[in-house]
Amino acid sequence: GAPPPGRGGRPGGAAAPPSYFRPLPPWVRPAARANLARMTRRPSPTGHTLPELLSALLLIAVLAALALPGLRYLEGAVAARAARDALVGVFARARAIAAARGGATVVLDQAARRVWIEDDRGATDALALGEGFGVTLAVDGRADDPVRLRFDGLGIGRVTSRTVRLRRNGAEARVTLSAYGRVRVW
Repeated sequence: GAPPPGRGGRPGGAAAPPSYFRPLPPWVRPAARANLARMTRRPSPTGHTLPELLSALLLIAVLAALALPGLRYLEGAVAARAARDALVGVFARARAIAAARGGATVVLDQAARRVWIEDDRGATDALALGEGFGVTLAVDGRADDPVRLRFDGLGIGRVTSRTVRLRRNGAEARVTLSAYGRVRVW
C-alpha cells in the first residue's frame, strides 16, 4: 500500500511549503508579481572576504612603493626652491645693508652650507641652508671656500657674477647673481 499521509497531508511526511512559495493566482498583474518576487528574495551578503581585503592592501602597498621616489624628488624640489628664495632674501638684505652702511659682503661657506653677511660692524646672523633646508651648496666659478661676494656703497655687486646651485634628492634650484648685483632665479 501507499504510505500513510504525514504532516500537511503529504506523502512521506514532508511539510507543506510556506505560503510565499505557492504559485500566484493568474489574476495577479505581472508588475505585482515582480515586486512580490523581489520582496521574497533573500538579501545578498554584505562585507568583504579576507582575501579580498588582503589583495586590496597589497595593491595599495605596491602603488605607494612606486610613488615613493617621486615624492622624495618632489620634497627635494620644494626644499631647494625654499632655500633658493631664502638666499635671494640674503642677497637683497646685503644690498640694503651695503647701501646704508657703505658696503657689505655675502659669505657663502660651501663646506658648512651656511651663508651670512659681513660689514664694517661685523657679521649678521648666519643662514644655515644645510640644517634648515637639507640642501647642499655649490658655487660656480673659483674653487675658494668660503666665497665672498662684495657689494659697494651703492648696493652694486662689482664683479660678483656667480651662480649658486642648491641641491637635494636630485632636485636643483639655482640663483645667479649678475656682475652688477641683479639676482636671477631658475
